[in-house]
Amino acid sequence: MSMTDAYLIDSNALIAPYRNYYPFDLVPTFWEQMKYHVEAGNIAILDLVKAEIEKNDDDLGKWLKEINIKNLVQYKNQDIVNSYAEIIKYIEECGCYEINKALDQWNLPAADPWLIAAACVYGYTVVTFELPNNNLSPANQSRKIKIPDVCRPFGIQYCNLYEMMRELSIKLG
Repeated sequence: MSMTDAYLIDSNALIAPYRNYYPFDLVPTFWEQMKYHVEAGNIAILDLVKAEIEKNDDDLGKWLKEINIKNLVQYKNQDIVNSYAEIIKYIEECGCYEINKALDQWNLPAADPWLIAAACVYGYTVVTFELPNNNLSPANQSRKIKIPDVCRPFGIQYCNLYEMMRELSIKLG
């Protein structure tokens, strides 16, 4: 798997399994396999996602700190910054969002727009539990920007955690 075939994981695709589905003490195989794929470079981690997860002094933060991340993506990379600017311009001009409220949620340290920008630059598939807003239009503006809604016009692939698990053959038993 080349770098462009890698998955770029949203923080919610790690936090939700940790808190709700796969606690470390009950499903250690999930976390062992995730670690393997992060260290192999199949799963990339954005530095902003890493910081968001590590700020919590919990088992997930400790787990991530101990991993040797092969594809740690720096959001300040100039190509990503340029892509970010294109994404923000699209959001401002598409007419589908209540701009001030929507963009307020995407200010740093929010990782979402940077995830999309990095995926655009490197060809990553974004892994997120966010669902698209299927009714989004200038007549039906949203206050919340959803990752899948911004991935689509930029031709960026996205999937949920379970789709990634199937592709990478991550099994729980």
